[in-house]
Amino acid sequence: MNPIQIISGAIAGAVGAAIWAAVAYFANLEIGYIAWGIGGLVGVAVAATGKNTTLAGVVAVLITIASL
Repeated sequence: MNPIQIISGAIAGAVGAAIWAAVAYFANLEIGYIAWGIGGLVGVAVAATGKNTTLAGVVAVLITIASL
């Protein structure tokens, strides 16, 4: 697990959280499918930037939870 994976996951989580907040604010809805999208976005970001280990998966899940 390298720091680039954590940083890219955190950036993806922040982007996803911003999208969720914008949809919730402007549409006055909380859409559950956006949570799946955030999880996928963070997972792809972490997996694409380094080794795919169990630790990387756990970190991706924790980043996703923090983003939601």
